[in-house]
Amino acid sequence: MQTAKKENVLKAIGSNIQKVRKAKKKEPKEMAALLGITTQAYGNIENGKTDISISRILQLADVLQTNYQQILNIENAVTYTNSATITNGGYSILNADTLTIDDNKKLIYHLENENMHLRTDMEKRLADKDVIINLMNKQTAL
Repeated sequence: MQTAKKENVLKAIGSNIQKVRKAKKKEPKEMAALLGITTQAYGNIENGKTDISISRILQLADVLQTNYQQILNIENAVTYTNSATITNGGYSILNADTLTIDDNKKLIYHLENENMHLRTDMEKRLADKDVIINLMNKQTAL
């Protein structure tokens, strides 16, 4: 692997570890103690300065009560954009989430929400079409 590429991967993994650690409300010092390493060595992991082993990744996942995919940020996922606000001629995007295949409830919620907005938009467009047709018919009758 090229050095720059490797550094970027290590930084990304370190960033993922840091995000999970913060979400779990753990301090770097606590993580270091749980891993049996110094705080500086742990900091090097989060900063992408340590060539992290698979064993250490699995240990981190165990300590953080998560899975190694979250630490590596390897997901079997798709990005689904939830469009939520109808504007003239389309939607304004309110949020975009990454949904894992295992996240069925969230996917169902997003699809139902999207369907509701599509239905609302279609009903509005049909009503607008009817108004335009009625106006055109009135003008033609004159």
